[in-house]
Amino acid sequence: MNHVRFLATVPWMVSAVGLLVAISWIWYMPTVTHFGPLETSMKLPTAILFILSGATLLLAKIAVTTHKTSGSIRIWFWAISALSAILIVGSILAGMSSEIAYYFGLIPSLPTTDAWRWVPLTSSPVTLLSFLCSTAACGLLVWGARMPLATALLLPSFLIVAGSLAIIGNLASLPILYFESSFAGGMAVHTALLFLASGVYLFDLIKSHSVLPPSAPQTH
Repeated sequence: MNHVRFLATVPWMVSAVGLLVAISWIWYMPTVTHFGPLETSMKLPTAILFILSGATLLLAKIAVTTHKTSGSIRIWFWAISALSAILIVGSILAGMSSEIAYYFGLIPSLPTTDAWRWVPLTSSPVTLLSFLCSTAACGLLVWGARMPLATALLLPSFLIVAGSLAIIGNLASLPILYFESSFAGGMAVHTALLFLASGVYLFDLIKSHSVLPPSAPQTH
């Protein structure tokens, strides 16, 4: 029962940590954005996306436990997903703009440290892909989609693997494992922890409630 109680707190924890980091960027508290002495920081759009991600996780939970997969839940999910998509596209454009500016000689080097003002606007590609996987998994739950259980579990499994690798990479100082890129700096350890928690949460939600079973065979 303890793990059930812990999983119930995951949506709130994800949103709360995202809000804390977002406030830390505004008030400039590097200890929070960098999670102590570790160099890799959670970027500002990542923090905002976690606030929204916590809401989608909660909507998915409500959908499968109350069997309400239409109406207001879907409207809220669409609205939150649209905001997330805008942030993801904006983060990609921020990264591309720095690459283009460097290519044409408008800046002396690529922004790889927080000394550059626009670095907080750029999340790593794997981070953005992880948010897409989380949103897609929640969407399957909200819409009550039917597919083989093994296929449905691929999305949360990606979050678990990506989060675990990034945690190991940060602790062992292995940039390749926390997906460091030329313009985003990789996945921070607290970002990885939240993805790991989200993945376990969605994995348990899909598996335990069996809301995505294969279609029942026809009988004659």
